[in-house]
Amino acid sequence: MRKVISLALMFLFVGSICFAQVKNYKVEATDDIPSNKSQDEIVSSLIERLTKQAIEKSDIKIKDYKLSKKEYNQFVKDVAKVEVKNKKVFMKKGNQQAVNIKLIVKMDSDIARNYLYELQQEQNAKKEAELIDAKVKEKLEKMEKEKAEKSEKIEKKEELEKNIPVVNAESEEETVKDETVKSKKDKKAEEKAKKEADKKAKKEAKKNAKKSTDEKAKDVQSDIALVNQNEVNVSSASVTEVSTTTAKIAGDTIHNEVAVDTATIKQEKTANNVEVKEIVIKEEKKSVEQVLQEIEAVKNEIKPELDNFDSSLKKSENKAKIAQTVVSTMQPKIDKLNSLQAEKAYDENSEKAKILSLGSINADKKYFEIKILYNAEQSLVAALKYEFSDMEIEKAKEIYKTPKKFVIKPLFSIEENMKTGALNKALTAFSIKHADVEGEKIVNLSKKVLPFKEVARFETYKNMAKQNQGKKK
Repeated sequence: MRKVISLALMFLFVGSICFAQVKNYKVEATDDIPSNKSQDEIVSSLIERLTKQAIEKSDIKIKDYKLSKKEYNQFVKDVAKVEVKNKKVFMKKGNQQAVNIKLIVKMDSDIARNYLYELQQEQNAKKEAELIDAKVKEKLEKMEKEKAEKSEKIEKKEELEKNIPVVNAESEEETVKDETVKSKKDKKAEEKAKKEADKKAKKEAKKNAKKSTDEKAKDVQSDIALVNQNEVNVSSASVTEVSTTTAKIAGDTIHNEVAVDTATIKQEKTANNVEVKEIVIKEEKKSVEQVLQEIEAVKNEIKPELDNFDSSLKKSENKAKIAQTVVSTMQPKIDKLNSLQAEKAYDENSEKAKILSLGSINADKKYFEIKILYNAEQSLVAALKYEFSDMEIEKAKEIYKTPKKFVIKPLFSIEENMKTGALNKALTAFSIKHADVEGEKIVNLSKKVLPFKEVARFETYKNMAKQNQGKKK
């Protein structure tokens, strides 16, 4: 959930450079400091209350969105800049200590509303999935219970049939007398009729039990399919939205779909003209082998479908209709393929980059450069920016003094050779970790990754559909 929201925020930030309307919302309040609470507690509580008041000045009703404390704190962190302009502690009459705070929240209300809308959509989708899961679970439990009850009844019946009651001597004598009255022919006919009736009843019971079980299994399968379809719809909607926005902003540059902690993307030219752009993230990476397997699985699913559409296109006169069908049915799978190509994956067999030197600390812009040498098929020398805007300057100076504690590893994306169709890894980023700093920083290179054939084929259908829509207008 946070992954999609963070991406949306990044795109909104980039797209709103020219159109953003960041406004200042000023608020002020005074609170008494009671004897049973510390000054810091009152200040923290007052800042939190004033922040909410400032946000609501922009006509955003936070209460309407029913955010958890964690979601609210993340919302404030992502979309608002809170500045305490004045904090004054003083004594009121009667020796009552109090604190006065003047606070400014800088925020673009449009970005804030979009953020909350995305969050609300995710919450609704999650609730819907949970309800369906609960329904499926309930049906499964009911079916299992009924199955167990039927099994228990059958077992009891079989047990009763095996254990025929033993009668006493007097009863046996009476039975013998009764049986002597009947002829042997009548006795055999009666036994035969009884056996046939029992056999028919058992057969009918088994038939009804199987029919009932099959019907319940179909209901459960239907519900499970509904759950899967809902998940696909939610995922497709999110991925399609992200893909569309990425195409508008980044053009044909591959976008890394990750949880971005800092939405600002900065670009620099390095010593040997390798362009890099830095994004700070925290995410578990997959191995190159894992990404390759997932890509091959999706490609194997998409290829035969595209082949069928190609065959239909040659035979059909209504090519525009087929093109529109391809776009509407295959867009989620193509988005999945694109998102897999945007993955930054580790290769455990690849060597680490060697640090050549560290540039001087830029205290104003809060970064220093790490010049590296990476030996692969071709040696690469690049200057990677290490931003420390998320830490104090003293901490940055400490890690600057210990360059040996840096570990810089290559990250790869998967591309396809358009001539041979072979899938190869392409160096697209570096991961920078320091032993004394939690998390990692990812520096993306300007490498353009070769697209997959299936994506190129899909784009042909997409252009065909657009041209047809243009003619209709």
